[in-house]
Amino acid sequence: MELFKNINTFLKKISNSQGKNINTLFIYLLIGVIILTAGSILFDSPGSERKAENTVTNLEKRPVKEESSIEYKHILEKQLKDILSCINGVGRVEIMITLDTDEEIQPAYNISETRKNTEEKDTQGGIRNIAEFNSDKKVVIVREQGGNEKPVVVKEIKPRVKGVIVVAEGAENSAIEEKLTKAVKTVLNIPVYKIKVLPMKK
Repeated sequence: MELFKNINTFLKKISNSQGKNINTLFIYLLIGVIILTAGSILFDSPGSERKAENTVTNLEKRPVKEESSIEYKHILEKQLKDILSCINGVGRVEIMITLDTDEEIQPAYNISETRKNTEEKDTQGGIRNIAEFNSDKKVVIVREQGGNEKPVVVKEIKPRVKGVIVVAEGAENSAIEEKLTKAVKTVLNIPVYKIKVLPMKK
């Protein structure tokens, strides 16, 4: 407010001394420039503070993947189907995978801790030490170009495979069945008892 009062006083002095239309026009232009400059400063400052709050050093920022647990399951099924159908003696293949857990995402946290130690003396001359500890934990958020906000992810845990069913042409042959079982075990790193291989009906 003090700034605008000073400007107003200054403009009155100019108007009284000159009194010409061109000076009046110049005055209005000057007022417009000052208002635009002041507005830019006032409205940009909060944004800068918000960006500063979201800044974390020494932290690897990784994007959050969009694929869900169902999409992850379908990807595994397709990859298995493609590789198993390439085994010698195997014809058409159908795969079904069940998952034991959902995908887990561990976000980054901005943790601030404060410690305070104080000493108090009682009336009898005794000293008592008081220790205070406060901790504040917030998820680190980043703003994308489109304005969307996403957490910074430090670790992604994919769902665990609960079981696999393989239905394949040629699986009635015990040797082919064993090859299919070992292939699934190797790819998914799961025990044999979670894998069931069945022959496809003709």
